[in-house]
Amino acid sequence: MALWGAVFVAVKSGERLGVPGLELAAGRALPAGAVLGAIAMLRMRPALLVRRDYVQLAGMAISIAAMYGIAFVVAPRLPVAIDALLAN
Repeated sequence: MALWGAVFVAVKSGERLGVPGLELAAGRALPAGAVLGAIAMLRMRPALLVRRDYVQLAGMAISIAAMYGIAFVVAPRLPVAIDALLAN
């Protein structure tokens, strides 16, 4: 619950300061992706991934980034509760 509230406060503070929605989304997703990617690289065995897997992972990353980008761009036009729900 505290994490949900923290995201709400961060999004609304960023909007009030005039930070563009895509920058808010990138500021949230890029560090999380870097940490999760590093953990995955440390834990995986070298022979597990083939070229097809990298294409699928890239497609998933692009679709998630697009969803977050759209959610944060339209965030100023949404009610506060919906905004916080989409941000999580």
